[in-house]
Order: sequence, then structure tokens, then C-alpha cells
Amino acid sequence: MTAQDGHRLGGADPKPQAQQAPPGQPPGGAPLPHASGKKLYVDPAEAGQALAYLDQAVSKLQESYDHSSALDHIQKPGNENPSDGFAKVASDVGKQKRAEILQDINGLRAMYQELKATLDNHHETEHANADNLRRMQR
Repeated sequence: MTAQDGHRLGGADPKPQAQQAPPGQPPGGAPLPHASGKKLYVDPAEAGQALAYLDQAVSKLQESYDHSSALDHIQKPGNENPSDGFAKVASDVGKQKRAEILQDINGLRAMYQELKATLDNHHETEHANADNLRRMQR
């Protein structure tokens, strides 16, 4: 709630917001990856950073998955019927969430492997082209 003079009532002014990148640009000004149909274009110069981000995301998801093992075995808080229902629903939701995390991990690993193979293929092609140019110049 703000007073007529523009100051917040009941406390300090809110923290200033972090500066947002302009629309269509990620923070730091790097060009956005863009999709073309089922394909995704990533600048080869930025692919190493994309691989690092994917690897970091997989690590964080794996850590979350490892720490969430207790969600598979929810103990009921008491011996009455509502406790049985709560424990079953909570355990089912926990198992579902763990399965979703595992699915995300596998999807990101597949993306990582595909991007890595594409990047390796790009580098091999670049080296072959450079070798061919050197041979032609002799």
C-alpha cells in the first residue's frame, strides 16, 4: 500500500528489480538460439557454453532426484483413515514427481549428446575444409 506521497506504508521500499535484457535477447547480449521446425540453431561459438549449461542442469536435476528419495516412502502421520489416504496420495505424487525429474534428466542428456555430436561433426568439417584449402593453395 502506498501513501499519497508515493512511499510505501508499513515498511521500506521494495528492493529494486534486476535489470531485464531487452525482449528477444538473453542477458549478456548473446544471440538467442532459434528453432526451425524440429531443429534448433545454436551458434557453434556458443555451443560450448550451451553444453556447459546442459551439463549443469543435468547435475542439478540429478541432485534433486537423489535428495527426493524420501518422496517414494511417505509414512502416514497417524493410525486413522485420513492418514492412510494422505500417505497414499503423497507417496503417489512423490513417485510421479521423481519420474518427471528422471524424464527431464534423460531428455537433457539426450540433448547434450546430440549437441556434442553435432559440434564434433562441425569441427571435423571445418578441419577438413581448412585442409582442402591448404592443399589447393600449394
